[in-house]
Amino acid sequence: MMVGVCATTGLCVSLFILAGVSLVSSLTDKVQQKELEENVKKLQKEAARMKAENMLDSVYLPQILSDIEHIMDISTSILDGPMKTVLPPLLEFMEDLKGVIKKLKKFMHKEHEKKAAEIKDHEEKLRKLMERITVQHKDEL
Repeated sequence: MMVGVCATTGLCVSLFILAGVSLVSSLTDKVQQKELEENVKKLQKEAARMKAENMLDSVYLPQILSDIEHIMDISTSILDGPMKTVLPPLLEFMEDLKGVIKKLKKFMHKEHEKKAAEIKDHEEKLRKLMERITVQHKDEL
């Protein structure tokens, strides 16, 4: 009779430990899931910030370069008349610099498009990850 009680007691202890581990595991999963959701939300906010920053850069930086180009055109036209014979190296330098500015604008445009595509890709990955977390959370309930 004593052997049966010990076996039953051992079984009860085993079941109690198993239930405790299961409860702790479930709580740990919920904590990890909550942390994961918070991290994904932080990443989504960061992606939105980067998107806004890239958009502003793509609008304002080319405009600043265009303004510089315009100022250089005005300066060249002012210097072109009376100072043409005295300052030819300066006029050549300004023309070369305008060419560099045009190349820089093209380069910046390509970089902004590339960065926008990367941000869009990250946003899509974050959206899919959040969907998986949400589906997994619903399945666990």
